[in-house]
Amino acid sequence: EIAALTPGPYLHIGGDEAHSTSHEDYVAFMDRAQKIVAKYGKTVVGWHQLTGAGPDEGAVAQYWGTTGEEAEVAQAAKNGTRLILSPANRSYLDMKYD
Repeated sequence: EIAALTPGPYLHIGGDEAHSTSHEDYVAFMDRAQKIVAKYGKTVVGWHQLTGAGPDEGAVAQYWGTTGEEAEVAQAAKNGTRLILSPANRSYLDMKYD
Protein backbone atom coordinates (compact mmCIF):
# COMPACT_ATOMS: atom_id res chain seq x y z
CA GLU A 1 0.00 0.00 0.00
CA ILE A 2 2.70 2.47 0.94
CA ALA A 3 4.65 1.87 -2.27
CA ALA A 4 1.55 2.69 -4.30
CA LEU A 5 0.96 5.89 -2.32
CA THR A 6 4.46 7.29 -2.80
CA PRO A 7 5.51 8.51 -6.23
CA GLY A 8 9.23 8.61 -5.40
CA PRO A 9 11.73 5.81 -6.00
CA TYR A 10 12.55 5.15 -2.33
CA LEU A 11 10.87 3.34 0.55
CA HIS A 12 12.33 3.58 4.07
CA ILE A 13 12.02 0.31 5.97
CA GLY A 14 13.44 1.50 9.30
CA GLY A 15 15.38 -1.24 11.06
CA ASP A 16 17.04 0.52 13.97
CA GLU A 17 16.83 -0.23 17.67
CA ALA A 18 15.81 -3.88 17.29
CA HIS A 19 17.43 -4.68 20.63
CA SER A 20 15.20 -7.61 21.61
CA THR A 21 15.46 -9.33 18.23
CA SER A 22 18.14 -11.96 17.67
CA HIS A 23 20.65 -11.21 14.94
CA GLU A 24 19.40 -14.17 12.88
CA ASP A 25 15.77 -13.01 13.09
CA TYR A 26 16.79 -9.43 12.28
CA VAL A 27 18.71 -10.54 9.18
CA ALA A 28 15.78 -12.72 8.04
CA PHE A 29 13.28 -9.89 8.54
CA MET A 30 15.40 -7.27 6.76
CA ASP A 31 16.04 -9.68 3.88
CA ARG A 32 12.30 -10.27 3.55
CA ALA A 33 11.49 -6.55 3.77
CA GLN A 34 14.09 -5.68 1.12
CA LYS A 35 12.65 -8.25 -1.28
CA ILE A 36 9.13 -6.86 -0.80
CA VAL A 37 10.34 -3.32 -1.51
CA ALA A 38 12.15 -4.48 -4.66
CA LYS A 39 9.03 -6.36 -5.80
CA TYR A 40 7.22 -3.03 -5.96
CA GLY A 41 10.00 -1.29 -7.86
CA LYS A 42 11.31 0.86 -5.02
CA THR A 43 14.83 1.37 -3.71
CA VAL A 44 15.34 0.37 -0.08
CA VAL A 45 16.39 2.96 2.46
CA GLY A 46 16.97 1.75 5.99
CA TRP A 47 18.67 2.95 9.13
CA HIS A 48 22.37 2.11 9.21
CA GLN A 49 21.81 -1.08 11.21
CA LEU A 50 20.79 -2.52 7.84
CA THR A 51 24.52 -2.74 7.07
CA GLY A 52 24.81 -5.56 9.62
CA ALA A 53 22.08 -7.53 7.85
CA GLY A 54 23.54 -7.41 4.36
CA PRO A 55 21.91 -4.62 2.37
CA ASP A 56 20.74 -5.61 -1.09
CA GLU A 57 22.52 -4.09 -4.07
CA GLY A 58 21.35 -0.52 -4.56
CA ALA A 59 20.07 -0.13 -0.99
CA VAL A 60 20.75 3.08 0.89
CA ALA A 61 21.69 3.14 4.58
CA GLN A 62 20.79 6.22 6.60
CA TYR A 63 23.46 6.73 9.24
CA TRP A 64 22.19 8.40 12.39
CA GLY A 65 25.42 7.62 14.21
CA THR A 66 26.57 7.69 17.81
CA THR A 67 25.99 3.94 18.29
CA GLY A 68 29.47 2.45 17.87
CA GLU A 69 28.81 0.86 14.47
CA GLU A 70 31.04 3.20 12.48
CA ALA A 71 33.43 0.50 11.22
CA GLU A 72 30.57 -1.69 9.96
CA VAL A 73 28.95 1.26 8.18
CA ALA A 74 32.29 2.37 6.69
CA GLN A 75 32.90 -1.15 5.34
CA ALA A 76 29.43 -1.23 3.79
CA ALA A 77 30.17 2.11 2.09
CA LYS A 78 33.46 0.73 0.75
CA ASN A 79 31.46 -2.22 -0.62
CA GLY A 80 29.16 0.14 -2.53
CA THR A 81 26.26 0.80 -0.14
CA ARG A 82 25.19 4.41 -0.51
CA LEU A 83 24.77 6.47 2.67
CA ILE A 84 22.63 9.33 3.85
CA LEU A 85 24.37 11.07 6.74
CA SER A 86 21.95 12.13 9.48
CA PRO A 87 24.02 12.19 12.68
CA ALA A 88 21.55 12.45 15.53
CA ASN A 89 23.62 14.86 17.57
CA ARG A 90 23.73 17.31 14.65
CA SER A 91 20.59 16.90 12.58
CA TYR A 92 17.74 15.74 14.81
CA LEU A 93 15.49 18.68 15.55
CA ASP A 94 14.40 17.25 18.91
CA MET A 95 17.95 16.90 20.28
CA LYS A 96 20.17 19.57 21.80
CA TYR A 97 23.22 20.17 19.62
CA ASP A 98 26.69 19.62 21.09
